Amino acid sequence: MAERCAKLLFRLVVILVILHVIFDLIFFRVVALALASFLRSDAFRYNTRVAPGTTLGTLEDFLLGSRTGYYEQFAGSLAVLARAVGIPSRVVVGFLPGTERGERWE
Repeated sequence: MAERCAKLLFRLVVILVILHVIFDLIFFRVVALALASFLRSDAFRYNTRVAPGTTLGTLEDFLLGSRTGYYEQFAGSLAVLARAVGIPSRVVVGFLPGTERGERWE
């Protein structure tokens, strides 16, 4: 009887863990899409001629003030908002358009 209860309890724990993982995946996806949609809305403007930076001050101004930014502000804001709701996130920077030198790019 005890062995049967232990097996039943083990199965119940496995089912609960699977449901928890599924819920987290659905929650993360829904929230991530909502955050991206919010930042793509007409409430924000993309402008390549803003001061660069992703400090707390520039992100605060972007989200609560001017709502105008370049890719740095959009990416940084999405990462911060995602982390605020428990979604692991980070921003990777360093990609630039480069300069064409003859037949190659630098």
